[in-house]
Amino acid sequence: MTTGASVAPEVEAFVLELVQALHRHGLPAYRIEDAMARVGRRLGVELNVFSVPTGLTVGLGALPIQKVRLLRVQPGSVRLARIAELAELVEGVAEGRLSTGAAHARLVEIEGEPPVHGPETIAAAFALASATSAVFFGAHLAQVIVAGAIGALVGLIEIEAGRSDRLARLFEVLAAAVAALLAGLATSLPLGVERDWLTLSAIIVLLPGYTLTVALNELASGHLSSGTARLGGVLATLFLLACGAAIGTSMADALLGVLTVSEIEARNSLGTLAPWVALLLAPLAYKVLFQARHRDTVWIVAAAVVAYLGARLGQLAFGPLLGAGCGAFALGLASNFLARRRLRPATITAAPGLLVLVPGSVGFRGVTSFLAQDGTSGLELVARMLTIAMSLVCGLLLASVVFPSRRTF
Repeated sequence: MTTGASVAPEVEAFVLELVQALHRHGLPAYRIEDAMARVGRRLGVELNVFSVPTGLTVGLGALPIQKVRLLRVQPGSVRLARIAELAELVEGVAEGRLSTGAAHARLVEIEGEPPVHGPETIAAAFALASATSAVFFGAHLAQVIVAGAIGALVGLIEIEAGRSDRLARLFEVLAAAVAALLAGLATSLPLGVERDWLTLSAIIVLLPGYTLTVALNELASGHLSSGTARLGGVLATLFLLACGAAIGTSMADALLGVLTVSEIEARNSLGTLAPWVALLLAPLAYKVLFQARHRDTVWIVAAAVVAYLGARLGQLAFGPLLGAGCGAFALGLASNFLARRRLRPATITAAPGLLVLVPGSVGFRGVTSFLAQDGTSGLELVARMLTIAMSLVCGLLLASVVFPSRRTF
């Protein structure tokens, strides 16, 4: 290892672009740091990477002559197609199949590829995610349709926010306010919709349940700075969404008066098969939102079904809190098994599968209770959110010990 020599400019350029790409596409700190350590060993460069959601610190070379690069970055969003390609790139470098020049050229090619799914498909995925969430919440057909329509509008707002920095700063508040306002207006129609659950279904994709799980996983893995920062981001997002929902609800009440929601009639029920149909459709929405490749669709749906069944069986045996951990354990085993057989990162199936289990809705209701000055209920719900999330993390960690994936991500 040539750690006593200065780092070649082409190696430094490749390393800095690679670590930014790994961060940009939503990998947690421990994945980024492990991957870069493997790359550094193969390139003969001592690399020390410190990753937090809004920054990267990269030390190149041995300590006496170490170069330190500080990079200010934005929190990454999960893009599974890019993660799969970057995993192949990292494996190629670590195993000596790609030179620095070839790897750098491939990295530039990967970053230049267009997204797998375009804006129209993303808006449709928002609608599908909201509609299937309404089914899981026990809604009837009218509420499912309205939830899907409002969810599509939320998706369009997010697409526009991605094009405007000014709009992006207010995105969570604006999206939740619009969803709550439309949900409130929908209660004036003879549809028998329930406003709070309709609002929650419409913004379900925005709830940071997956980020919460990643944050606790980072904390459990000893990455305290990144985990704490990410956890702070989770709480900020929940409060922004809750504030937006409160604004939208107040606007609807001001326009229509405080409404009394009619009881949902039994004849409007979708029946016992509806949740199972929603279970097959929801992962298709998550696959689009996580920008996964089409070839991974079947495996993503299968992993989500395994997670859901594992959680249901665990809930019957151990209760709701440990049931979530059982679902995560089953998901981890299935994802690691598929990673070994298909030579793909376990993240491809684990990330969408977790959305079936994450407690984002519980946290949102808890923060909403705080804003409504119901501190007791709010504290109970937030504590329940953290307990469920920690159960998920324990299940994933146990699965990685029992049956590791042996892949980079």
